[in-house]
Amino acid sequence: MAPLTAAAVQAILTGKKGAEGQLGQFSNSVLRDCKVVSCEPRRLVVTLPVTACITNSSTNLHGGASCTLVDTLSTLATF
Repeated sequence: MAPLTAAAVQAILTGKKGAEGQLGQFSNSVLRDCKVVSCEPRRLVVTLPVTACITNSSTNLHGGASCTLVDTLSTLATF
């Protein structure tokens, strides 16, 4: 399998129409603002602004959001 490109990862994260492996509704709300900084085989660097829609009542990044980031991005980084 060919490695994913930064453009392909960005399309998956933002849920652009036609992107393979479209993410579920919660994942889309967490990952839609991610920006791919670099994408190499087995290494993916992404930034994410922490906005109100992904914070908890203490205004920290929600635990579910951080788990979604780790789960989704670590899977994409293996390609």
